[in-house]
Amino acid sequence: MEMKVNFDTTGLTEEEILEKIEERKQMPIGKYVAYRKNYLREVKPEYYAELIASGELINHLWDISDQADAMKNLLVEQQKANSPEWKEMEELYRDDFIRRVRLLEQFGAVADEVIYKEIIYV
Repeated sequence: MEMKVNFDTTGLTEEEILEKIEERKQMPIGKYVAYRKNYLREVKPEYYAELIASGELINHLWDISDQADAMKNLLVEQQKANSPEWKEMEELYRDDFIRRVRLLEQFGAVADEVIYKEIIYV
C-alpha cells in the first residue's frame, strides 16, 4: 500500500502538488490574466482557493483572457467606426503613423476600462 503524505492544508499529496505546479507552467500570461489572478487572490480568496483545488484556475484564466481579448477587439473596432477623428485620419492623414498609434492607444485605454469593470473585477 502506497502511503500518501499531505504537504499542505488543502489535503493534496506530493504528487498532486507536483501536478498542480506543472499545470501552472501552462498558465496563460498577459495583463488581463495577471489582473484577474491578483483580484481573485486578494478580493475573492475563497473562490481563488476553490478554483485551485478543483484544478479549474487555468481554464478560468484562459476564459477570462479570451473574453477580454475579444471584447477589446470589438470595442476598438466600434470606436474606430464611430470616431470622426479616426475617419479624418484615414481620409487625410493615411500615412501619419504617430496619429494612428495615438488614436489606437486612446481606443485601447477606453476598452481596457470597460474590460476591467465588466470582466476582470467582478
